[in-house]
Amino acid sequence: MMMQRLQSALQIPLDHLRSHPGISITAAIDALILVLEWLSAPPSGMIMTTVSALLAACIIATPAAPRMMQWIAVACFCVSSLPFGHSWGYTVIQDFSILIAIGILTYLHPYRDGIAAVAISAIGNAISNGIVDDQLGISVITTIVKLALPSVTAWIIGYAFNLHQNNLRIQKIAQEHLAAEQENARLHANAKVAVRMHDTLTNDLSCISAIAHQHPDDPEWNVVLQRSQSAFVQAHAVIDYLSGRNVSAQHTSPFMERLHDQLSETKHYLDFLGYHGEATIHGESLVTTHDAEEETLALLKEIGTNIQRHAVKGREAYILSIDVTPDGVEIFETNDAGQTTLDEAERSGRGLDMHRRQIERLGGVLDTNLDDQLWILHANIPWRPSRSS
Repeated sequence: MMMQRLQSALQIPLDHLRSHPGISITAAIDALILVLEWLSAPPSGMIMTTVSALLAACIIATPAAPRMMQWIAVACFCVSSLPFGHSWGYTVIQDFSILIAIGILTYLHPYRDGIAAVAISAIGNAISNGIVDDQLGISVITTIVKLALPSVTAWIIGYAFNLHQNNLRIQKIAQEHLAAEQENARLHANAKVAVRMHDTLTNDLSCISAIAHQHPDDPEWNVVLQRSQSAFVQAHAVIDYLSGRNVSAQHTSPFMERLHDQLSETKHYLDFLGYHGEATIHGESLVTTHDAEEETLALLKEIGTNIQRHAVKGREAYILSIDVTPDGVEIFETNDAGQTTLDEAERSGRGLDMHRRQIERLGGVLDTNLDDQLWILHANIPWRPSRSS
């Protein structure tokens, strides 16, 4: 409880430090000069010692409350500028601190606070130098200008930093606005894709499912029905994602259980179609990552589809081996390539290419090779990308 209170108490000062790092650096320089002056010529007299101590406290507290602390620093300068200020132990740091105060106040509020601080500084310098009692003349005006020049310079520097900060703020707002527009355009494009998928893919799946429902006793149509229902689930998940809906995790079972289920489903489907082969899983891993899990299961399904499309039917149509280790998943698959010619609508070539890019993003590799009608696929999907990649 005490730590939470301490963190909440420090939150506002820390926010100021992050928002105005230049003010913190300037205050640190001011404090360093104050310490050096105290070491060389400490203030004498109760009044100026108190004023200097108050000024030191203001400098230290400047990063937390810059505007208030710098106005107190201006007040300290006003006290030290009185005719009896020098006799009370006037210190040079008062002149330097007023310039720092003008710069910081101008940086925060150029016109409201900055100009007022310059005017107060000019009046204080005029009083401390005894110009007020002199008759107005060329020499007096020249002296006033010389005394006001450092204050005006401090105002110009503070104003320049104010313009720079405003420019950075405008650039940040513009970047955020551009990012929001790009995100809005992406969501709009995704929504169009979702509508198109719903109007085409899901409608065609509905037609296939309706026909399959009319043959409940036919095992072949039961396979078609199961596959269409699975496609429905996946299509609806993609549509929900593209539509911007919050899609909760559909899979709560362990990865190894899902992997065995997917392999059994793929093997059962291939056996039904006449593609008999060897499919095995070796090893296990208790620590996995979601993206690698989903890519492994999706690639396994894609491999089954490719075997059905391109392999030769028979009792040794394919060999599929899956090795699960604490580092990731390694998949090896080989089959004899048949002479099957697919229809134009079925020929794609996108499947393995998309999986290859996704696996590379995960830090893995997917290699394929066709050597004298022997198709070989090797994939290595790590749970986490290696540092070298």
